[in-house]
Amino acid sequence: MEQNKNKKNNFKHLLGFGLMMFLVITFVDLMNGQEIVWFENIGIPALTIMLIGFFEWAWDSKKYGKK
Repeated sequence: MEQNKNKKNNFKHLLGFGLMMFLVITFVDLMNGQEIVWFENIGIPALTIMLIGFFEWAWDSKKYGKK
């Protein structure tokens, strides 16, 4: 049960990290007077979250993880 709670907390932290990335990228675009490209502003954090989530799963899994 404790491990499941830790995974939920990790997911919340990942979502927070992704939201902060989105806000920073959007803010930098606005401050530099650049056009806001929503696909990049949403896609970069989403891809980062997916990759981090995959590597956390792979690290913990029996097939790819520590033995």
